Amino acid sequence: MFRISPLRLLRSRPLRPHARRLLDRNLWRATPHAIGTGLGVGFFFGILIPFAQTLFAVVGAVFLRGNLLAAAGGTFLTNPFTTAPLYYGAWRLGQTITAWLPGKVVAEAEQLAEETSEVAQGLLSRVGDMGIELIIGVLVLAPVAGLLGYAAGWAGTRIWRTLRPATVSGRNAA
Repeated sequence: MFRISPLRLLRSRPLRPHARRLLDRNLWRATPHAIGTGLGVGFFFGILIPFAQTLFAVVGAVFLRGNLLAAAGGTFLTNPFTTAPLYYGAWRLGQTITAWLPGKVVAEAEQLAEETSEVAQGLLSRVGDMGIELIIGVLVLAPVAGLLGYAAGWAGTRIWRTLRPATVSGRNAA
């Protein structure tokens, strides 16, 4: 049976220099705060970044001391079945927000994005006509999803701890 353990991961040569940080117990424990933080970071990066989500989520969880497995699993919020509806919802949210903003502010934001860097210009050309609305929607939706992920992870872990049988030294208490 395959089990993920911190020591097994550290056998990997690229991870050895980061051993001290990766062996932090909070990264591997299933406490409500650690699971909530990991899940929130996973949801945040799962929506915000369309590529290398798991890598960014795990790095974010290491710095925020959240559960690594929950962070990696949280990125699966965006999968082939949910990506299109999530980004469509983000685009609609961005449309609603930009409708409230004065046209001058939206035009200045688009001009700033084009002038800022080639990366922003390439991103805007890839998403086409939905550009600024999609970006604004994702920037609003990602933190909200992160907070909801934290709340769900924290509450789920608390409920799971109350429902499981009490154990003492790995044996059921009588």
